[in-house]
Amino acid sequence: MSQPNPRKWLFQPKWQLLLMTGLLALLVVPFNLAFSADWVIAGSFQNELPGAPCGDWDNSCAATTMEDTNGDGVSRLVADGLPAGSYEYKVVELGNWGNAHPANNVAITTNGGQVRWYFQPGANRVADNVNQCVATAAGSFQSELGGPGDWAPDDLRTMLWQEAPGSDWYSFTATIPAGTWEYKVARDEGWAESYPASNAVLNLAAESTVTFRYNCADNTVEHSTEAPPPPPEWVVAGNFQDNLPVSAACGEWNNACLETGMEDSNADGVYRFVGDNLPAGGYEYKIVEYNNWNNAYPANNVGFAADGGQMRWYFQPGANRVADNANQCIATVAGNLQPVIGGPEWSPDNLRTMLWQEAPGSDWYSFTVTLPAGSYEYKVARNEAWDESYPGSNVSLSVPSETAVTIRYNCADNIVEDSINNPSGGAEHDNDIWWNDLGHDSRDTLFRTPGGAVEAGTAVTLRLRAASNDLTSAQVRVWDDRINAQMLLNMTLAADDGTYEYWEATVPASSTPTIYWYWFIARDGTAVAYYEDDATRNGGWGQTFGDSVDNSWQLTVYDPSFQTPDWVKNGIMYQIFPERFRDGDPANNTPAGSFHYNIAGGSIVRSDGTDWNTPICDPRDENACFQIYGQNFYGGDLQGILDKLDYLQDLGVTVIYMNPIFESPSNHKYDTTDFGVIDDNFGDLALFQTLAAEAHSRGMSLVLDGVFNHSSSDSIYFDRYNRYASEGACESVSSPFRSWYNFSPQTAGPCAGDTTYESWFGFDSLPKLNSADQGVRDYIWAGGEDAIARYWMQWADGWRLDVGGDVDPGLTNDANNDYWEGFRDAVHTTNPDAYIVGEEWNVATAWTLGQEWDATMNYQFGSAIMSFWRDSDFVDNDHNSGSSAGILTPLTPSELDARLHNLEERYPPEAFQAMMNLLGSHDTNRALFMLDENTDLQDDTLYDNPNYDWSDAMTRLKGVVLLQMTMPGAPTIYYGDEVGLVGPVTWDGSTWQDDPYNRLPYPWLDETGTPFYTHLQSQASQDALFTYYQTLTMARNNSAALRVGSFDTLLLDDTANVYAYGRLLPDYSDAAVVVVNRATAAQAVTVNVSGYLPIGATF
Repeated sequence: MSQPNPRKWLFQPKWQLLLMTGLLALLVVPFNLAFSADWVIAGSFQNELPGAPCGDWDNSCAATTMEDTNGDGVSRLVADGLPAGSYEYKVVELGNWGNAHPANNVAITTNGGQVRWYFQPGANRVADNVNQCVATAAGSFQSELGGPGDWAPDDLRTMLWQEAPGSDWYSFTATIPAGTWEYKVARDEGWAESYPASNAVLNLAAESTVTFRYNCADNTVEHSTEAPPPPPEWVVAGNFQDNLPVSAACGEWNNACLETGMEDSNADGVYRFVGDNLPAGGYEYKIVEYNNWNNAYPANNVGFAADGGQMRWYFQPGANRVADNANQCIATVAGNLQPVIGGPEWSPDNLRTMLWQEAPGSDWYSFTVTLPAGSYEYKVARNEAWDESYPGSNVSLSVPSETAVTIRYNCADNIVEDSINNPSGGAEHDNDIWWNDLGHDSRDTLFRTPGGAVEAGTAVTLRLRAASNDLTSAQVRVWDDRINAQMLLNMTLAADDGTYEYWEATVPASSTPTIYWYWFIARDGTAVAYYEDDATRNGGWGQTFGDSVDNSWQLTVYDPSFQTPDWVKNGIMYQIFPERFRDGDPANNTPAGSFHYNIAGGSIVRSDGTDWNTPICDPRDENACFQIYGQNFYGGDLQGILDKLDYLQDLGVTVIYMNPIFESPSNHKYDTTDFGVIDDNFGDLALFQTLAAEAHSRGMSLVLDGVFNHSSSDSIYFDRYNRYASEGACESVSSPFRSWYNFSPQTAGPCAGDTTYESWFGFDSLPKLNSADQGVRDYIWAGGEDAIARYWMQWADGWRLDVGGDVDPGLTNDANNDYWEGFRDAVHTTNPDAYIVGEEWNVATAWTLGQEWDATMNYQFGSAIMSFWRDSDFVDNDHNSGSSAGILTPLTPSELDARLHNLEERYPPEAFQAMMNLLGSHDTNRALFMLDENTDLQDDTLYDNPNYDWSDAMTRLKGVVLLQMTMPGAPTIYYGDEVGLVGPVTWDGSTWQDDPYNRLPYPWLDETGTPFYTHLQSQASQDALFTYYQTLTMARNNSAALRVGSFDTLLLDDTANVYAYGRLLPDYSDAAVVVVNRATAAQAVTVNVSGYLPIGATF
């Protein structure tokens, strides 16, 4: 098996890609602006003003200079006595035609009366009282927005601006605190004319972004609300902020100033802020995490001299590098090497290849990248553009084998050099560390032995590479998560091959499961450097830093007895949202008007329709089912699931995971009223027992959803609405359930004793259970065989734990952190082969060390493989820069491979093979939607077309499913994905939303109504994707290697966009090779399949 066996195949381009050539960005302009610049109305009317104070088109005319008299950020000019006639004008910065607005002259026809002009700098909005209606939103909230008082019609902070030329609609948007507010729209800065007749009322349960709209033709007034956009991650704060026009209202040193927030607009890992028109002078700044002075860089303020032009600031988190165009040269390495680390080639604005100043005051800037063997060309470009670049001709770079290459640029004399073409002499003990030669690869056993996660009781040897004869000493810093303490281990020089020296230390064996985090300290005399994981935090090779950024590699130590169920490792899982899967028994359907938390009208049925195949009524549309989420019922039930077991078996499903099925007032059932009873709209115990028995007879297992973090406020335990015979915790301070919840005093609180209560995420319908309370523990798992967790395992095979990390935070030194340990032991008493999978969107190692969960819902996996099939970023309410799932950013084969093997490295093998490998769920948008490139357009009207073309997204989905079905872990299908189920999705003005558009009724064609999209309206069109799924599930079910084999990288070709990996059983009895051509054309590739295919094998 050791003889290499390269084979060459021609791959057809199965996946045709749509290449996006543009990106539509949403620009939100803040309203609270103040400017120091003067603005002039210049035009053909100036000489006609009384007294002819200026000639026409005079951009320095004092008589037509505007004033921001109220300090409200809007400059204004009033002119009386202008003769009737037709004129033209522009708004011009005093004396500067280079800054004039709008682009074309504005025509105006006057009647001899007063003319008023308005201008909002920054947004550069222009209005006048002849061409537009002048209106403000005046009300009780104006002082909250920085105004001098409320009910001020002349406070132009709240001026409504025309939405489009010629439109009758005017609008204004602001972020307003929670509360009850009133307002009217006032015309012409006074109260002589205002609308509506009575004050409009605005009720905000939380701080919200509110858009006020006014129709000038019919005087209609309306408003809409949405959650405010997330703040920036990083802010440039300093004493320049109140002098910079865009941030004048922020004052100085404001670390929560949205207007100086930085953006990683290219997703290149470098945040950037551009400020125009900062007056010349000396200033200071720091880069600060939004609203957090404890995380600010650098340690000392940075002074700079502005010249009155454009200022640009740059920040690289992780390395915490700071630069600006006043103190540093801004230069990037642009060439055909750029795709190696991400981004297009020859892109001077790709800051992944930015050169950073080597030392304060130095003229030298450098950048280091590990390049595969190959031939490359590059230049150094200045200021993110090609206007100035060096040297005159491209630099050729021939890399004989994969190596770290450093490119340097001298800003004073424009010298460009690199470590290939301009090698230096050997290292010495000279107080100078060769940064580029430091190295550690956490996935290479040369550097870490043994590799990956290890059993408790195993010592691990760590090695650090350095240039030969470079270091005088080295240490490895190790943090132990279980005891919250660090070790500093001295390393010894183990070997020197003439090129590199290797230092090593052994991490002592831990007798108990824990997580170690480690990085290295290198010393050459007085010089110190830190070698740590790089900013991707994906393990493998790291990066050298001058100061520690605490980017640790993870070393997982797990319980040697840890075992997970084989039926999961070998399974294919299917997630069902029972209420929307199949209505098998209409007699048990929820009637319209059923009680739902005292909400007027109660429940509705099928979005107020009669057919099963009725699109979800939009709860964000004030003209549809506004705010109706959990009370919209379609009638799905357990009988429907039972009736479709043949269908699931044909699909290749072996595990059914059902969202909650216990008594609850909502369609999702995450607000449990009684954990011990099947919801009567789904069936009863007998039907559940029948479903379990029938599934088991087919070799299928059932996983239930355990919502043990909270209950419903309308539950038998809490009974906020006094609907049960039992005395609930909210009803009485002496209730036996009182200690199950956390109450706190509140005047006129909703519960007995004038108290309120802790709830999950602030939802008052979901009071949080006190996991430390013995009564809760006894009821859920510790109270014997009738405890909820054990009782249901008489028939089912596992639990999915909703928001499991909120119940018990996993591995910490908290004495109360034993909830899931006790739960696991109790469940296994009843069913030793039960599966326990927690909901955690980030890496969940803290719960999967062998004593709590078996695995997690692997959102990290789904995000990685869907990112691989995206051509542009996808952002929604789940996938964004502030979420654990992260933005779906396109990945190269190397980047995908690194992310996947990073997960393998972090998890115990038993957990890694038992992961719930999902693409989407009831908590995310549909996979098909997330793979549609038109989501970039941020236009939800596209998806209102039943004939919308989903073919490109469908092709991408096939590529994703190919990966999903051939990798370690249990591939999990969210009901309907196998036929391309998707529905219209709403863009809420700031992002795409998922709920409830991801919870559509399954498009059964024997049900009433017609599925919304054309590709779902016939059996043939549904089968096109279904049979593809079948092909892959059959391949997986028939191959032990695809289910539980190794996961070995065979080919990473980022240039050709080809990814190949192998799956092999330890005894060589079964093997599989998967080759994915992500390119758009057929190509021949060579894959080394040594150890996978015998010599002479043919296809």
